[in-house]
Amino acid sequence: MAAPDTSRTGGGKGTLAALLAALMVLAGALSVAEDDRLTPYKDSAGIWTVCRGVTGPAVIPGKRYKAQECAVLNNAAMHKHTDGIARCINRPLQWYEWVAWGHFTYNVGVAGFCNSTAARYLRAGNSEAACAQIPSWRFITIGGAKRDCRDRTWNCYGIVRRREWEMSMCRGDIPASNYPDIEAWLKEPA
Repeated sequence: MAAPDTSRTGGGKGTLAALLAALMVLAGALSVAEDDRLTPYKDSAGIWTVCRGVTGPAVIPGKRYKAQECAVLNNAAMHKHTDGIARCINRPLQWYEWVAWGHFTYNVGVAGFCNSTAARYLRAGNSEAACAQIPSWRFITIGGAKRDCRDRTWNCYGIVRRREWEMSMCRGDIPASNYPDIEAWLKEPA
């Protein structure tokens, strides 16, 4: 695993230790939230996706990926997102905030996160207000129209549960060692 970029978050030992601990928990949470799919597919918003939710130029429609390729892509994607958070907010976070925002950003993208009201609150040091923004990210675009995932007919209610989990983690309400709770929360039937 490559060392995370903490140069913009204060870079101290505490920051690095928090981020390394968070990366371990984040990897576990992403393995629950995102199935490792070896064949590219279009997600509910029509975006080509492979492995654990990896999108972008590494996704080649029709290719069958090996487990080792997915491990590399998953790890690179996780680091890309956490490094993007670090550059964007430029301040230290608690380990549970890294987990929450890493999980969130893995789903909405670095640009979506960095341009959000939540990121603005984080940059200002208002973590509670930032966490409170997470549930508002419950929409996907289908056929050019914005759809609210609370409406179960759009088949995306898992995003609502994901946002509830991320907000609880962001606030420090979920112990990192409690993987059964993490799994139950993220895998609850839509």
